[in-house]
Amino acid sequence: RPAPVWWQFVRLTWAGAVPQLRRVMRGINDVLYATYAWVLFALLAPLVWTAVAVLGRPVYARPLIRTAARLILRLTRTPLTVSGLEHLPHTACVLAVNHASYLDGIVLAAALPADFPHAFVAKREFVDHFVPRLFLRGIGAVFVERFDARQGVEDVDQVAAALAHGNAPVFFPEGTFDRRPGLRAFRTGAFAVAANAGVPIVPVALRGIRSILHDGNWFLHRGT
Repeated sequence: RPAPVWWQFVRLTWAGAVPQLRRVMRGINDVLYATYAWVLFALLAPLVWTAVAVLGRPVYARPLIRTAARLILRLTRTPLTVSGLEHLPHTACVLAVNHASYLDGIVLAAALPADFPHAFVAKREFVDHFVPRLFLRGIGAVFVERFDARQGVEDVDQVAAALAHGNAPVFFPEGTFDRRPGLRAFRTGAFAVAANAGVPIVPVALRGIRSILHDGNWFLHRGT
């Protein structure tokens, strides 16, 4: 005998509701994760900023930044795999890193060795804002007006001075990022600095970060 109509209706309704229920649960889970990650960052960021401001010297601030970055990745259950550290030279060099997300600096700080002296090259606009200015200066960042050597020779000389002091400048040659996959056109600043100083460029590839936090969206996703 065929099943009663009411039972067929119940089974059909349940079959359609289960996938919807799963999607809703996944959405709730994602919201809870993103909320947890941002609350964690909101708690740690002021402590790290204060410590960097008090220390005032990159040689002390870098290990602290590395520890804090690794702690954030661990507490958010974001696996970090680093390969190729053996290619970092023991002499002066320039790091050229792809720009994928606002999280690039955190991941790069967690990946680089604690004893590797480096200096992030940041846009000069940060100088006008007290919070990022004090933090970036505390970690030894170099501020430039432009990332294109043809338009900012003075800035290239400034970065070269940091290189002469034993710090490896960290460039994001793309200058910015968006949602599109792949690389944008490179600006020439990193390459001009390396050519003028006669030092090698070490390419650094960050992968998986764009899917965690991409341009135009502050909603954090799980990722590796």
